This record gives sequence, structure tokens and C-alpha cells, in this order.
Amino acid sequence: MSEKKITFEDGDSYDRMMGVWSQLLGEQFIKWLNPPSGQSWIDIGCGTGAFTA
Repeated sequence: MSEKKITFEDGDSYDRMMGVWSQLLGEQFIKWLNPPSGQSWIDIGCGTGAFTA
């Protein structure tokens, strides 16, 4: 039996599936993470960047 894999080859497809969740949970995740202030962060290869915007 083969498993169906979900892939996102373009930002629009990713945004339709994950963008909403990223926007809803992003702020709560950052609060939970509790990063030190004054630090710089880089988001590489993570969809459209909505999570860290």
C-alpha cells in the first residue's frame, strides 16, 4: 500500500493549505518560544514567510 504524499511546489499552493494556520498560530508560537529581544532571525525555505512576517 502506498502512502499519498502532500507536496508544495509553489507558494500559492502552500499558502492555501498552510498559510492560514501560520497566520493564526504564528504570534502564539513566538510568545511560547520567548526569543531574546534585539536578535535577528532569518526564515529560509519556509513557504511564503507568513509565519515570520
